[in-house]
Amino acid sequence: MTLKCVVSGAGAAWRNRGLVFCFWIGSLIPAILAAAPLWFWWSAAFNRAPEADRALNGLSLGLLRELVQYDRSAVWGIALTGSLIALLLSTLANPLFNGGAVEVLLSRDQRPFLSRFFSGAGRYYLRYLALLLLTLAMGGVAVVVSGAVVRLALRPVANSGWVPGAVVSGLSVGAVGLVVASFFYMVLDYARIHMAMRDSRRVVRDWIRGLHFVARHFVRCAAILGTLALFLGALFAAYTVYRSLVPSGSWTLIALTFVVQQLFTYLRVGLRTSLLASELELYRGMAGGETRS
Repeated sequence: MTLKCVVSGAGAAWRNRGLVFCFWIGSLIPAILAAAPLWFWWSAAFNRAPEADRALNGLSLGLLRELVQYDRSAVWGIALTGSLIALLLSTLANPLFNGGAVEVLLSRDQRPFLSRFFSGAGRYYLRYLALLLLTLAMGGVAVVVSGAVVRLALRPVANSGWVPGAVVSGLSVGAVGLVVASFFYMVLDYARIHMAMRDSRRVVRDWIRGLHFVARHFVRCAAILGTLALFLGALFAAYTVYRSLVPSGSWTLIALTFVVQQLFTYLRVGLRTSLLASELELYRGMAGGETRS
């Protein structure tokens, strides 16, 4: 059933390429707005600095520390501001685009695409924002607590004098944190799906329904997420290979890299659309095909 859901989800993403485009725009705009302060500072401060040429081969924290010496402005404050802007915009945009996506994937009428998208974006926005904040709060606590428990349990290994002990402890904490974070990621998605299919307004109750569904069908839910995560990993690997082989020593190569980055982002959000459609297919199958009341 997992493979069937993944194939069905991929087909839904292909049929709804406009939805993938909307997700791409939703990821591009926050990135541009967040990078703008750093870009303007960079252009003003390092336009004639020889050390800035090294950035054509990739930006690193070490290089940034060296470049900061050319300028007395609040560099780290500017970078932090950009990051906070990106985080805030992404948090606010997440329920908007996911609400529109769920409505498009659920609806069977003949309304134009944008009519369905913005209908769902407006209808579910506040409810999906509440679900997101609830998940971030509960998931954050769960990740911290689980990490602390694993670290405490493996303290004898880390302090045993065995050379790889500290590494094993750190990797175990990271692995458990990843599993817990993925669990709550799935809880959020299935809570959204349940809320939309029932057109419910009970945020806490629907979140608990999503939690119960993922816990009950964890293997199937994780198999769908893991399958698409493998494709995402392959995309990251391909992009990493490209960046290692193609330098950015001219404006032509910089423009080419930008195009490749956007292609990578488009394929990544296409996988996100496939994931949401696959989860919807699984939920329909396991929950008896519930529809809006």
